[in-house]
Amino acid sequence: MNWPKIWSEIKTIEGWLNYPVARKLYKTASKVPTELPIVEIGSWKGRSTVLLAKSSFSKIYAIDPHQGSSEHQILIKRPVDTYEEFCQNMIKHGVRDQVIDIRKKSIEAINDVPSKIGMLWIDGSHDHKDVLDDYQTWFPKLAVGGVVLFHDSKWPGVKKVLWENLYLSKEVSFVRRVEDTTYARKVHKNNFISLTANLLTLFFYKNKQKYKRLKRKMRKKWSLIKLNF
Repeated sequence: MNWPKIWSEIKTIEGWLNYPVARKLYKTASKVPTELPIVEIGSWKGRSTVLLAKSSFSKIYAIDPHQGSSEHQILIKRPVDTYEEFCQNMIKHGVRDQVIDIRKKSIEAINDVPSKIGMLWIDGSHDHKDVLDDYQTWFPKLAVGGVVLFHDSKWPGVKKVLWENLYLSKEVSFVRRVEDTTYARKVHKNNFISLTANLLTLFFYKNKQKYKRLKRKMRKKWSLIKLNF
């Protein structure tokens, strides 16, 4: 199915996946070999799940307890259960047979998925421990040449894993970002040029954050000075 038609379908499903990131997922999933499954950690109501299924002929393993992450539970302030709506969306968009949903936390589902996967989409809990568990549990299953993608990479918990693990890894090539999603391709061993590029990119983002903090601090001080006058 072509991209415009896929986007017109998935944008009707509730979720936070925006156009540029969805487009990146489409391009990445379309290149995954059919024999290798795609793993999605965090499905919510299935917006990205339907996208992945319509972009590829691979099986999609959608892993989510469907109880919402901690931030969902705080915001909604009531029990969360998205499973029924998720299933309805799979049927409505004609991908039910291609999607294997696993209603567990990701670290509990490791034995429910084949030993090699072709793409890893991490979009579950944003707590640092959970993101780190997702990465350390599932990245070893990613085949060389496969792509790992982290959604919401500006969130503190996700960012910490990226800065302390992904950018420093010798098993990924050039780390890049589109909007709020960071991604990289798995390799046997990172070469000097790619590793240097990753370290320089990390240095850039860290200094950019320091600059933003300093700017906020100076703005706050200036506001206090104006109040005193």
